[in-house]
Amino acid sequence: MELEISHLEATPCESIGVHHKLVMTMIDGKVCNAITQTNSSMRCYICNAKPTEMNDLKLVGTKHVNEEYYKFGLSSLHAWIRSFECFLHIAYNMDFKKWSASTPDLKMTRSIKKKQVQDNLRKELGLIVDIVKQGKGTTNDGNSARRFFADPVISARATGLDEEIIYRFAVILQAIASGERINSDKFGEYAKTTAEKYVTVYGW
Repeated sequence: MELEISHLEATPCESIGVHHKLVMTMIDGKVCNAITQTNSSMRCYICNAKPTEMNDLKLVGTKHVNEEYYKFGLSSLHAWIRSFECFLHIAYNMDFKKWSASTPDLKMTRSIKKKQVQDNLRKELGLIVDIVKQGKGTTNDGNSARRFFADPVISARATGLDEEIIYRFAVILQAIASGERINSDKFGEYAKTTAEKYVTVYGW
């Protein structure tokens, strides 16, 4: 056998050339803002909408969309986390229905409500939310977000938020992260209806 092995001839192969193409689809919002020269992190880098405009769906629908920026992709992980934090923020402010607590009384009300929501989520879902981790941001991570959206009934009960809206967000997030081909027209219509329901209930 060793003799046969020693008589094996080399197998010639053609040279292979590898061309590299880098696509910036896994970048965060800060990098997107820098590349697109969006001055404020609060603005949408695709249509340049300001926070005060985003609940005005008619106005947003008239804004120019720079489709060139679509190439930067959409981080499904950040979509899960930011959607989760959006609902937490709404839940904390439900007692006075304003986007920010601008007075000492409102800040106290928010603090009490926040503790209540945190306790409810820990009891109902085992989630520890909005706790600062030294050098690592907060406990609001992708796993916590997915757990929250996995059970809209319990999440709605724990936060006092609208169950249907939580469910619809969950469907949208799952579609984004699925990696499957989806019907863009149906997805767009579903997302639009969800946005309309959202601003009707939480337009403040």
